[in-house]
Amino acid sequence: MTEKALKKKKKEKESIRIFGMPKGVVLWPTSLTAIICGIIAIIVDDIDKTLSTIFLLVFTINLAILFFDFSRGAVVGLVGIVFGLGTIAVVNKENIPFERILDTLEQSIGGASGEFLLIYGLILLLMMLLGTLFNRTFNYYIVSRNELVSKTGILGDARRYGAPNLSITKTIPDIFESLIMFGAGNLLLVTPNRDAHFYIENVPHINRVEKRLRDLLSKLDVEVFQL
Repeated sequence: MTEKALKKKKKEKESIRIFGMPKGVVLWPTSLTAIICGIIAIIVDDIDKTLSTIFLLVFTINLAILFFDFSRGAVVGLVGIVFGLGTIAVVNKENIPFERILDTLEQSIGGASGEFLLIYGLILLLMMLLGTLFNRTFNYYIVSRNELVSKTGILGDARRYGAPNLSITKTIPDIFESLIMFGAGNLLLVTPNRDAHFYIENVPHINRVEKRLRDLLSKLDVEVFQL
């Protein structure tokens, strides 16, 4: 390894780059489902309605995760409800016309073309990638042992603050969103004099980021709060 590469690697270890992902990234399962269903529909005929039903089910669940916050307590309650309904369905499976319900649902849904699903999925995926790339390139924070640097906008406006005694608060308000968005969570950085605070939403791998921050600033007086 060259001396230049060693210096670059050392610099990366001495600082942490933090950015938040767009909220829409939570829809990547919908995008992936649309792409897969679109490809299958183009190759195989006469299953447009079945694929459209699968897509709508995934899309509906994805929207529910996007619009509602599932805290730890809510997840426990939801698991209990699903388990209870599942038990009732299994016990009374002979009295519940599952096949008729599925047939009615499939018949009531118009089949979307494979081209539509594929294009929709690709557009959604492109928007998520561009949004994430924009935040990573233009809206991010760099924390080192000595300072916190906030960079925003295409012009690269930068503000610098002291890092010693930096207050760090990590929150994971939604369990499902965190799982879908690669272990994402929210991070609040407050400068020592309380003159500035930065709330960064949807930071990927939030637990890893917090650990790296703790290790980086371990030789300084850092307040670390975890909710």
